[in-house]
Amino acid sequence: MRPPSNIVSLALLVACGSEPTAPDSSAPVKRFAVATDPFQSADAFKLMPASADNDDALGFAIAAAGDIDGDGRPDLVAGAPDADVAGSPDAGEAWVYYGDSAGIAPVSRETRVRASIASAGDAFGRAVTGMGDVDLDGFDDVVIAAPLADNAGTDSGALHLLRGGSTGIGAPSAAIVAMDTDAGDALGAALAGPGDLDGDGRPDLVAGAPGDATAGANAGAIYVFSGTSAGLGAAAKILAPDAAAGDTFGLALGAAGDVNGDGIPDVVIGAPRDDDRGNNAGAIYVAYGGSGGLSAARMDKITAADGAAGDLLGAAVAGAGDINDDGFDDIVVGAPGSDAGAPGAGAAYVFLGSSTGISTTGTRLLAPSPATDAAFGTSVATAGRADGDAFADVLVGAPFEGGLAGAVYRFEGTAGGILATGATRLVPSDLYAKDAFGFALALCGDLDGDGIDDLAVGARDSFLDTTTRPGAVYVFSPCLDGDGDGLCAGTDCDDTDPAAGAGDADADGVCDGDDLCIGDDASGDTDGDGWCDDGGTGTPDDCDPTDPATFPGADEACDGLDNDCDGIVPSDEWDADGDGVRACDGDCDDLDATVLPQAPELCDGRDNDCDGVVPADERDVDSDGVLVCAGDCDDADPRVNPLACETCADEIDNDCDGDVDEGACVVPREDAKRIDDQGGCACSSAEAPTTAGLATLAALAGMVLARRRRA
Repeated sequence: MRPPSNIVSLALLVACGSEPTAPDSSAPVKRFAVATDPFQSADAFKLMPASADNDDALGFAIAAAGDIDGDGRPDLVAGAPDADVAGSPDAGEAWVYYGDSAGIAPVSRETRVRASIASAGDAFGRAVTGMGDVDLDGFDDVVIAAPLADNAGTDSGALHLLRGGSTGIGAPSAAIVAMDTDAGDALGAALAGPGDLDGDGRPDLVAGAPGDATAGANAGAIYVFSGTSAGLGAAAKILAPDAAAGDTFGLALGAAGDVNGDGIPDVVIGAPRDDDRGNNAGAIYVAYGGSGGLSAARMDKITAADGAAGDLLGAAVAGAGDINDDGFDDIVVGAPGSDAGAPGAGAAYVFLGSSTGISTTGTRLLAPSPATDAAFGTSVATAGRADGDAFADVLVGAPFEGGLAGAVYRFEGTAGGILATGATRLVPSDLYAKDAFGFALALCGDLDGDGIDDLAVGARDSFLDTTTRPGAVYVFSPCLDGDGDGLCAGTDCDDTDPAAGAGDADADGVCDGDDLCIGDDASGDTDGDGWCDDGGTGTPDDCDPTDPATFPGADEACDGLDNDCDGIVPSDEWDADGDGVRACDGDCDDLDATVLPQAPELCDGRDNDCDGVVPADERDVDSDGVLVCAGDCDDADPRVNPLACETCADEIDNDCDGDVDEGACVVPREDAKRIDDQGGCACSSAEAPTTAGLATLAALAGMVLARRRRA
């Protein structure tokens, strides 16, 4: 691995000597029990991609990612900055894990993320953070840093924004750098997504550049990138008010919550090489959010009153939540080089918030049994209210305790502040030498939906098999077991009573407080509709215990069933004509099987397709009993239809055969005789002459008279 040229490497080197024999495992551990309070009997996942390579350092950095895919559950992002990519050693990669009801979604949903242009030694994934929904599209976004990328010069560093979406995380953006990023700055050595610092309604990002030389070599700086609809906007550069060469201001960053209670988020910044209390004793700064965002003018600097050279106070920083429940958020800070308990054993400090800002007097925390070179304080995080009380607890990692195996300690919050004694120790059941368990910590939200926030722990050197040590991420779902019966509070019906079955009187698996059917029968409410299978005395039964849509008082659902359990299927849910469509589904005549929605019109004078309209050609305007669609060629004249007989001398096509078949009759008579093959008619000899016939007779009479006169 290429060493960083100018940023502080706080990871202690693995001790010299022969490597221990790793556990023989062909596949990563996926779930196991943990025996520690409050994680006693907790479910845990060990996340280690099967495709991982040796020395990837997965778990070097981890962070809560928010809800990337919009499914209502938080997700997790983890960096593997030493992973080789396409032949480029230590280019780095990251993994996104999605929360679901089981805690972490199946392996098939894990997403490996790599920079579009991966170069050797970039260390992509050395810092990761959830940023919130920067583009306001309803999906949270993530930033991953490559602090040793060479985009603006050797080891200048770069950032990549990854947008969330309904299918998960998107591809990394092109490298993002500040306008004045320079060689050796290591932009992105630390990241924090504190929320909306400037009040514009969009979350902002803080990135550390501990190698920045504006105030001297490795004095350090931070950049605040404003969130915009297009992603990360312009960056404001901020130096420490008393910046000095070698301080490495910005090597660690944390979202501090609201330390001073003004409703605007604050940020905690580590400068672990600050020399105020001795060479590399370290210091922290709290930057308060406000109008215009962060500024050097609104910062408080804190050093440990008992600090000493080499402590490296500020190597790890984090918001601690509200430890004493006073309405102000607090911070926790690591000093992994402290010799307070033993040489290199490490320490951590808690500083409380107040209306005037952060307290400068902190409470020092040590491991219950400080061990030489354990580096307690390499990582710090809030544990939330893991034990169920009103006070936030804190977590401190000691990744090199016990032969570099590592451990994590939880310290309880109280009304008086943090409780420095009585810490509980968390280790996984498969802990192995040199795992470096506890190298990174993050409270990642309620991944499994049990109402308790879950914890992610990085073990950057964890073994996969006998030869491969790619690192791993462990996810723990805390178990609160108040009565010690081995059942977590989320599943124990009465967590104050260890007796078997306490809180479930009818042993139906539903706690009495939630059991509407308690005492009625053991079967309870099979379909979960809130009505007991056997209603019991004075309570109506669920008339169909297998259908959650059927119970007393339910709305009728047009399904042919008695949904409301009144013993009657409504008449509009019948299918009286057997055409497969009920009246409630739109059958406008449930007594006629030819009438139903989408049925073809049948030329019967009815609305067969139930569209509310009888077609014009199915009407009988002249009431002659024949419809237009049946051949009536003049529906305005009752004398005309295909069944009519031709009427002589009316000049009308009475029978709709296309011909006007008239004879010489004056008026129609029953004895008119047909004289052509089209049904025409002519007058019989006994029939009175027609008008045309009279004219002919008159002409003949005139001719006869004329002849007689000539004679």
